[in-house]
Amino acid sequence: MADSEAALANTTAQVPTLARRALGWLRSGLTSTILFLLLFIGMTAWVGGPLGDGASLRLQAVDLAGASWRAPTPGKTTVLYVYATWCHACTLTTPTVDAFARGHPEVEVVAIAADDPEDVRASIAEKPRSFRVIADGGVLSRQLGVTALPTTIILDGEGKVHWNRQGVLLPFELALRLP
Repeated sequence: MADSEAALANTTAQVPTLARRALGWLRSGLTSTILFLLLFIGMTAWVGGPLGDGASLRLQAVDLAGASWRAPTPGKTTVLYVYATWCHACTLTTPTVDAFARGHPEVEVVAIAADDPEDVRASIAEKPRSFRVIADGGVLSRQLGVTALPTTIILDGEGKVHWNRQGVLLPFELALRLP
């Protein structure tokens, strides 16, 4: 009888409790998430964007409201967000850009939609934006050399490329990249 009790005690000691299993899963999940984020940030930093840092840009267009727009705005940082309404990665990034625009009124945020203006108007009617939108069917995005969407470009107050890259943005990235 003593041998069977010892065997039972030994078996139950080896079986992890629910709390131990949950803690192990949580640690594993947290570790995996951190590793994924580091890999994601590293890969997106490596991929970069279509423009070299320090390149000087001069852009001109008409926004959806019919107002003329020029970049750069002297002395003001500008974020150019190139996207399309049909782009799934863009639907993930647009809320991040919108939140950044609301939280940083000192920065000019301009979206350049590589779509037909009517498609963009319909999209904005469903989900209003707090930044200026230009829809030119891809003219500006071709001028910028954009080959993947979304692409985000930060210009300093002189119109020089401070930072740019292609892909989904993490919520904190734009604020970290400001000049």
